[in-house]
Amino acid sequence: MFVDLASDDVHLLPGSPAIDAGDPTARFDREPQPNGGRVDQGRYGDTAGATARDGEGAGRELPSRRVSPVRRSVAGWPPSHDAAC
Repeated sequence: MFVDLASDDVHLLPGSPAIDAGDPTARFDREPQPNGGRVDQGRYGDTAGATARDGEGAGRELPSRRVSPVRRSVAGWPPSHDAAC
């Protein structure tokens, strides 16, 4: 399923059942084409490092393998430093 789990390379191998098996309501537009119209499961879902439906990209070295945190925004949070309290 993964390129090299022992080395923490968790890119999906071609044919992995996790390709295009993520949340059907999640975005997938940052995945390489062809992307199958659904996000991959795992660390590289909806990233340029995702494995394309045709297997391209599996194990590709990326500039950073660190996952960016999800940014969530809620109206009024975090409070603005400019706002009077």
